[in-house]
Amino acid sequence: MQQTERISSETYANRIDANTALIIEEIAKFPVERLDVESGKEWTLIEVLKHLYLTDKLVIDLLRSTAKSFAPTSEIFGRSALRSILVGDQNHNIMTPDVLLPLGPNHGLDVHLSQFIEQRRNLTSCILKGKVKIDNGIHKHPVLGTMTGVDLIHYLVYHTLRHTKQIRRIAIIPMAGAAQYVV
Repeated sequence: MQQTERISSETYANRIDANTALIIEEIAKFPVERLDVESGKEWTLIEVLKHLYLTDKLVIDLLRSTAKSFAPTSEIFGRSALRSILVGDQNHNIMTPDVLLPLGPNHGLDVHLSQFIEQRRNLTSCILKGKVKIDNGIHKHPVLGTMTGVDLIHYLVYHTLRHTKQIRRIAIIPMAGAAQYVV
């Protein structure tokens, strides 16, 4: 894999902010009467939001950890490969690790959205202050395996985009049965 160009902390922070704004926009358009409705095939909106929060927390923890080894390039997967894996085929289900399942109490949309937004603000602040390492340090993602810090930021953006598309689907699908934990 070839060496990628160096991207500034501001660019990464701006990508996270734009990605956060996109999910907030989709949530704002979501029909209120469908917030807790289970479809039998998809998570509810609140479950998606809880999952995004948990996933972001895991990635932030990885970015804050000290890498024990380094890749020869800044990316192992690369931005376009992660986009293809996470967004390209929405019919391909990715089994969610137990640690990222949206279990636990439902505190309502406002609480879960506020937690998500606050965590994202914290992430962009940490990026701008250099408190997380967005480099070629190697980290272990629970599903995709070995990734660099750069890959993890791309992952966060495309993982959220995947679930943004899921939110659009669950806003219009017929209601029935219990949700399955497949994303």
